[in-house]
This record gives sequence, structure tokens and C-alpha cells, in this order.
Amino acid sequence: MNIALVEDQAFWNEILDTLPPLREELIRRYFFDDEETQAEARDDDENKDCLVWPLLGQEEEYEKEREHDTLRNFPLSLNLAVDMDLDINRLATEMAIGLAIIHWQAEINAMDMEIALGSRPSSDQPISGESTKPVEAQLAKPLNFRRRPIHMWMLDFDKAKRFNLTKADVENELVPAFLSNERYYPRPQVDQKLWDVFEEAYLAASRVVMNHRKFAGDLLELPEYFITALLKQNKITEEFDAERDIVFGD
Repeated sequence: MNIALVEDQAFWNEILDTLPPLREELIRRYFFDDEETQAEARDDDENKDCLVWPLLGQEEEYEKEREHDTLRNFPLSLNLAVDMDLDINRLATEMAIGLAIIHWQAEINAMDMEIALGSRPSSDQPISGESTKPVEAQLAKPLNFRRRPIHMWMLDFDKAKRFNLTKADVENELVPAFLSNERYYPRPQVDQKLWDVFEEAYLAASRVVMNHRKFAGDLLELPEYFITALLKQNKITEEFDAERDIVFGD
């Protein structure tokens, strides 16, 4: 799991251009089902920028007659991830760890944040600072696909903002931000077991971050309060109005 605050284009080119096994499998399974189209897709330079969005909160109906023709902004819905035999529990765990770090280490609401799959850069360029290491060391492991490591990236924080460590801001800032990104995260009404994995990992990672920062007292209750506030929505997103509820930072 990586939280990316990097704007260097060369850095992103490397991240997006190093998933050939995953890229090949996506083309084989989900592109138009003829050899000529798939060969063109493999040779298309634009498809080297393989940007895959892991959407664990939604399932996509797809026919045998596939319709995808580009790997840019590829929506990898939950059922497609299962179909490709990806470790969805690990994906959910990575998301939970990243969100816990963003909430309780960076103290950012994560409004309109994006989540993508990519590779680890070969350089030692700093990504998000040293703050993620205590959590990663205890909880996170890299994903693998056909023996090539796949890393989850959290990026695009231009609409996110800081929040106060209070129950009011948890309810008024963190919950709407989560719902604005609900397609990424597991949802109880889509897969209860996967939601349970996400919830357990989020709370565990939150405890690690808070212990590392020496939080005490009522602050320790905030992660549980966040989960409770989400579940209190019942169905989580069915009554969510994006135009009304998404709040952008200044």
C-alpha cells in the first residue's frame, strides 16, 4: 500500500508501465474477443499506461461478448477481481490500512481520493514520507499476480482537506468522504465477509497508528465511531446524493 504525493511524470510512467502480466490478462479476458483486436491492444502504446481501479464496492455485469478496448481507467469491479483470482481479502486489507493512515496519521478526510493498482518504482524516491512504515511493517504485504508484485496506490488528494479529531468531524467529514469513494471500498450489501475483513483491518491499523502517535483517552474511540457512523447509514450509499454530500476543500 502506497500513499502517493508525487507529481513527477517519470515516476508515474514507471508505476503504470510495469504491469505486463496483469495487462495481458485483462486484454485476454475482457477485451473484444477476437485475436486481431487483442493484438492491436497489446501493441497500442496507450495501453502501456495500465491504470486499473479496484472497485470492491460494486459488481459489473459483463457478457461473453466483451466490450473493453482500453486499459486506461480500467474498472476492475469485485466480480472481475474474483474472476481473475486476485486476493480480494488482501486488496480490502490494503485499502483499510491506507485509509487508517490517511485518517489518523495525516488527519485528512480523503474526499474524492482515487485508488489504483500499479507497481513499486525502482528508484528510492520518497512517496509519502516515513509515516506509513510502522503500519506497513505490521500489517501490509504486497499483492502478487503471476509472480510480479502489484501495489495499491492512493492518489489525487486535491479535493481532500484536514479534519479535527472530534466525533463531529468524523461524522461530518470522514463519513461523507468515504461515501464519495464508495465504489472502491467493500460494502456490506455487496459482500458482507469482505466488509468484515475491511473493518477488522481498518480498526487494527488505526490502533497501530494511534499507539505510534501516543493517542489516549477519547481519541482512541474515533476509529470505532467512524465504523459505527458508517453502518448507521444502513445500506451505506443507497440514500447518498453525490451533488449534495461531496464537500470539497478550499
